[in-house]
Amino acid sequence: MISCVDNIFEDPKEIIKFANTLTYTDIGNTRGVRSKHLNEINQELFNFINTKILNCFYPGSFYKFFAKSFFQKNEYDINDGWVHSDNGLITAVIYLTEGGTAGTSIYEQKDEHQLIEPQDKKHDYFNNHKNYSITEKQEIQKLKLKNNSLFNKTVSFTGRFNRLIAFNSRIWHAAELQKPSENRMTLISFIEKIKKHND
Repeated sequence: MISCVDNIFEDPKEIIKFANTLTYTDIGNTRGVRSKHLNEINQELFNFINTKILNCFYPGSFYKFFAKSFFQKNEYDINDGWVHSDNGLITAVIYLTEGGTAGTSIYEQKDEHQLIEPQDKKHDYFNNHKNYSITEKQEIQKLKLKNNSLFNKTVSFTGRFNRLIAFNSRIWHAAELQKPSENRMTLISFIEKIKKHND
């Protein structure tokens, strides 16, 4: 279950203008910051985005849903890009960097019986990366490479401006590394519950 839709917004620059008015806070699973949940600051945009996502998989149907959606800004970090899966049902990313940016790749395990270790040290690093020495950062990179070596890349999506990708949250995936000079903006949504209106 994977979908890719280009030109998702009629006027993406207006969306970016709105996103740049928001307050952002640090997150602990990547080198970046996130806005408040979109339903708290713009219910109309929240409904529009998640309805678009659901229509990728259930066209013509009407659903109630519970989702967590927010804008995200990322800086370059060589220790980013861990292959992982998400909780919930559907993960969606909209790329909002003008001129394009690093995209997202889908993976499969080389050995489905191989235990994938928790990524606690990744979260510790991104929560406290400013206090890590060069040697400690290199150790995190080794852990990332070890983690990612357990997977084969099956498909990649470039981060084309105004592109939406959406997929089953349990699918293994990773963000590609952006350029060191680049700031990456996305709108991310995790749809956690879906229910038909008449249920």
